[in-house]
Amino acid sequence: MRCPKLRGLEPVLVNCSHPLGSFSYGSVCRFRCTQGYFLNGTSRVQCQPDGHWSDKMPACQGEAAPYFKQVLLYIGGGAVALVALLLTGMVIALLIKRLSDNEEEKRLLNPTSNLGAPGVFTNAAFDSNL
Repeated sequence: MRCPKLRGLEPVLVNCSHPLGSFSYGSVCRFRCTQGYFLNGTSRVQCQPDGHWSDKMPACQGEAAPYFKQVLLYIGGGAVALVALLLTGMVIALLIKRLSDNEEEKRLLNPTSNLGAPGVFTNAAFDSNL
């Protein structure tokens, strides 16, 4: 007995072995899909003594939602970029604050400061109690 030849299964890739003759009893066919597809059904069939295959022929289906994978990739990339931008902004703000604090310290300790006569230290709170 012979089983029907396998035709029109694209994009299913078929690899058959025929120990007793082409598509005869005992022939085994294995299936897989091209890249970007997954196999829906059995990965192996065998020709039975009654001339029928042991199982239904499989089909290849496209990978689930490649569009959603792209959307997730773009959202993830955007989130990483946003976090990097926020961290950079925070570092710049801290540097500006630190530099402005240093400038203020220098101005307060400057001998030409307008806070009083040079070399004379006054305490307004103390002086008002006299």
